[in-house]
Amino acid sequence: MQGNVWMRAVFLSITVAVTHPAVATSQLPNGFVRLSEIAPDILQDLRYASARNFTGRPVPGYHAPVCILARPVAEALKRVQADLVPRGLSLLIFDCYRPVRSVAAFMQWAQDPTHSNQTKQYYPRLAKIDLVRQGYIAQRSSHSKGIAVDLTIVRLSTNTPALRDALQSEPSPCTSVTTEAMQAGAVDMGTAFDCFDEASHTDNARVSAEAKSYRGLLVAAMAKAGFQNYAREWWHFSFVARGFDKVFDFPVD
Repeated sequence: MQGNVWMRAVFLSITVAVTHPAVATSQLPNGFVRLSEIAPDILQDLRYASARNFTGRPVPGYHAPVCILARPVAEALKRVQADLVPRGLSLLIFDCYRPVRSVAAFMQWAQDPTHSNQTKQYYPRLAKIDLVRQGYIAQRSSHSKGIAVDLTIVRLSTNTPALRDALQSEPSPCTSVTTEAMQAGAVDMGTAFDCFDEASHTDNARVSAEAKSYRGLLVAAMAKAGFQNYAREWWHFSFVARGFDKVFDFPVD
């Protein structure tokens, strides 16, 4: 038990640091919670509050690297984590609730004709404009309802500082998985997160047998808790339940 407490504390160092003025924690809309309040042992590496994402800059609406979700979704993730821990695995969260303004910022970026090689590794075989046509970026997102998550699995024996350092530099192209990340505790999922490529399709036949196995394990564990995978992105899952029709635009802080 003492070791788990230490591990949870150290795992927090994975989260991307963003500097803000000292302010009181804002009140969330009714029905929303911060995942850390429900399942503090689930790891978080929230990308869009930093420049470590396909836009190359912090995304509007993300004021802090915090996972916010509708309460039933957070509780469902807690059940997934409980199933994975006995296998020596843990969830690692990349994104949760996403403000409507953030979704609009993604669309604006995708439709901007200017190009920067800074983030080309996220779509190595596509033109930026094709990201919308191919279904990787959309005008609406279930993330804005607080019911969708982007995540992966890592080993519980993760060397946290080493994994943090490995994740600081995305592989180029994203269709490869760095040896450094795997040595630090990541598992082979076939591609990096937010890799806009056919290799990221959950059932892609060209990824390694190990990646297929881990993708299948993640899909099964999430399905057991009520989540459905998006076939074009192995990391994207939406909670299947009624009553979550409203989209929100409050900031992530």
